[in-house]
Amino acid sequence: MKEVTVMIKEQTATPLLLPYRELYKMNKEGAREKLIETYKRTGSISETARLWGTSRNVVRKWLRRANEGGSLSDLSRRPKNSPRKTDDWVEVVVLYEKDKKNRGPMRLSSEIKKKYNISIHPNTVAKILKRNEAKTKKYRTIPGIKRSFYPHESVDPLTHFQVDIKEIADIKALPRSCYEAIFNNNLPRYQFTAICVRTRIRFVAYGYEKSCSNGIGFLVLVVMWLRRHGIKGEIIFQMDNGEEWGGMSVRKVKHIQEKILKPLNARMTRIRKGRAYENGVVERSHRIDDEEFYAVHLDKIFSEEDFLNNALRWTYIYNIERQHFGRYMDGNTPFEKLKSLIPNIKEEIALFPPFILDKIIPIYQHIPFAKKDKKIKMGRHSQSGNNLYVQYNSVFKK
Repeated sequence: MKEVTVMIKEQTATPLLLPYRELYKMNKEGAREKLIETYKRTGSISETARLWGTSRNVVRKWLRRANEGGSLSDLSRRPKNSPRKTDDWVEVVVLYEKDKKNRGPMRLSSEIKKKYNISIHPNTVAKILKRNEAKTKKYRTIPGIKRSFYPHESVDPLTHFQVDIKEIADIKALPRSCYEAIFNNNLPRYQFTAICVRTRIRFVAYGYEKSCSNGIGFLVLVVMWLRRHGIKGEIIFQMDNGEEWGGMSVRKVKHIQEKILKPLNARMTRIRKGRAYENGVVERSHRIDDEEFYAVHLDKIFSEEDFLNNALRWTYIYNIERQHFGRYMDGNTPFEKLKSLIPNIKEEIALFPPFILDKIIPIYQHIPFAKKDKKIKMGRHSQSGNNLYVQYNSVFKK
């Protein structure tokens, strides 16, 4: 009997070369079959567990599963009853809105409540998206450089603006049909943007040229608009070192600051070179423009007049209707945030008309160093400039 036991141990010593845990990582079902084969040779649960370096409970579990004729694969751990499980039709709604608008969990939760009257927590939305592998495209900043904390709550509303120019004809951001529509229909190529960092109220104008006259003219129009609506404090424009804002020329910048903006109680301040994230609020708004306006509507716009009408509607949606979930916004629209800070403010201040800067009376007449714009072909509207109030009326005539 002793000789038989020694023979069995010698025959079953091979599995010790590869412990059960390592074999399990390589092939789960194969490891469990080896356990059963070893037990059939040894006839001992304890000996099988010792040889494979595992517990007796593991050996018992898979012996019981084999005797019952069950599969050696992992069984589902899903509970039989889930009384608090989200209804399937609600998941369909979440996935539909995600695919349609590419929103994050907080915005999806808010919009589903508003549109379908379905209350669903943002964490539940996030789990539904994760379970269905519905991912949102993410953008990263420069490695190793932290985002600057912007003191949003320390500035007065409508006094501190981030300003930038956006090239609308960006082939990397737009579908080809929308990109080609800009040139085929002779639509504006550039968007001039000023956004209030405290409230996210945004003023936008357009141009066919990225020129200093258009850039400075835009700043003057924004200041005039704010003064017209009762904003009396100093206005600060934060921007990069682009040529449309004077560039690196000390003489140009000094002239703009002292002769043009200072009399209006306004001034410019610059971000550091190569640090676009310091103007992150306006940069983020440009991404929204691409995703929710240009990529959706440009290929359906066939004239400058249609473009202005759509741009004005988009201004209304962005400032009045669209919720924002950035820092300190808490799901409010820009105008709701502004209204909470200045209760007597009127809605009209958020409806800055989308001017074509090239067609307004050239402000560069008061800027001696600026290069005068050449006459641009505008189809039926071919002209080098027109009256400001004519342009304003053309935008609001409908």
